[in-house]
Amino acid sequence: MSAPVLHVYVAAPFDRAATVRHFHAMLLAVGARPVSQWANLAKGPEQLEAMSRGEIRSLIEVNDACVRQADLLVCLACKGKGGETFAEVARAIEWGKPVLYCGPPILSAFRPGVFLCTTQKDVLDVVSFLASEGRPVDEALAVYFGAAQVRDALVRVQHGAA
Repeated sequence: MSAPVLHVYVAAPFDRAATVRHFHAMLLAVGARPVSQWANLAKGPEQLEAMSRGEIRSLIEVNDACVRQADLLVCLACKGKGGETFAEVARAIEWGKPVLYCGPPILSAFRPGVFLCTTQKDVLDVVSFLASEGRPVDEALAVYFGAAQVRDALVRVQHGAA
């Protein structure tokens, strides 16, 4: 029997969609399935002001469904960019999904449920390990990062404590 597939949502500023599509290929190479459809749908600059409320609502629903489907969210943060990126991170934390954060340190990078990665290679190393484990993500994270760190982060997320 094959191991369950690890679904990964990648949150990043809209203007980094091409970078995210490239990162999707790297995720596939380490055995994970990217589910961040926004990056595949992104064409040119984001133009929300030209969209109807219904079109915008539809995009929100797609993003939320993709975050819900994910076992893990990867945040590729950029200094001074990506308000929606952090809304997606907040959703993931709210829904009990662990976050691998890669980017300049900000307050949200230190929230319970968030694990800091210095480089994208570090993120891929963690994802590769999680994908190869074939066990629930929280258990695999406990092995990778240490049970105490993960227990503190995930229990706090599940119970909503700060």
